[in-house]
Amino acid sequence: MALELELPVITESPFMGDRRYFVWVKRDVLDLILLSVLIISGILFAFSKEPIEDEMIASIRKDSLIWAVYLNYGMLLVSIFAFAGLDLFVILALNILSLLIFFMLRFQWQKRILKDSLDAE
Repeated sequence: MALELELPVITESPFMGDRRYFVWVKRDVLDLILLSVLIISGILFAFSKEPIEDEMIASIRKDSLIWAVYLNYGMLLVSIFAFAGLDLFVILALNILSLLIFFMLRFQWQKRILKDSLDAE
């Protein structure tokens, strides 16, 4: 299922042709819409205020974000040297969402550990 529209772009570099600037290009916008929805919903989910937002949750949120940035860029650095060509392009494309995913996983995991430790007391 394709949803093609003509959209303005800053630059276009066709496979066999010259680079063009500030042109209208016919594009499949379904993937653009899907990626936009994933990014926006991920940000809303990741950074929504918790029902009980105290200093401990804020600390877990901060630590999880720092951990996710380190992990994401560490994996990106390894990927730059380990992959080339189209494989590197795919890795870079996945990198768009990986920071948010790493943050959400770490944050939820740390909240679960905190909840379990509080329930054990």
